[in-house]
Amino acid sequence: MKVLQNNESYSLISGDIKIINDIPLGIYDILQNPMSLQFSLQKRDYDTFTLPNKIYGVSNKIIDKVINKYKIVKDKNLGVLFAGCKGTGKSLAAKKICNEIKLPIIVLKSIPDEGDLIGFLTTIPQPYAIFIDEFEKIVTKEEQVSFLSLLDGSTTSNILF
Repeated sequence: MKVLQNNESYSLISGDIKIINDIPLGIYDILQNPMSLQFSLQKRDYDTFTLPNKIYGVSNKIIDKVINKYKIVKDKNLGVLFAGCKGTGKSLAAKKICNEIKLPIIVLKSIPDEGDLIGFLTTIPQPYAIFIDEFEKIVTKEEQVSFLSLLDGSTTSNILF
């Protein structure tokens, strides 16, 4: 057992501790400590989204356009919204883009009631992608206002949403 000191906060840590400069490539879930309400990233066991061998209905032209646009708008955020009927390949296209951009991917499955999730996301000091499947079910109308500041790039840059 080791003790990690961060300013005046102390945390008990088991296992090896390593300080690195960047978040490695991979897919991450956001975790929140229920006591401190602080956020952290938990790497999944796999580094890319699993895709079927044969993909129908997803246009590689659209996927290439998003990836090229992201490369062109360096130092700015890029938001991509796929809309359409259920089963048309929206999530599949987004996952394929995430697999090809070679950035850490943060999967947002829910917004916690407490804590500053937006503040946490703005402290990540490198380009990354946020994957939000079914945004309207995860982010309430009240939360959408605070999310807009993250999406518009006024506090961060080079994030793909």
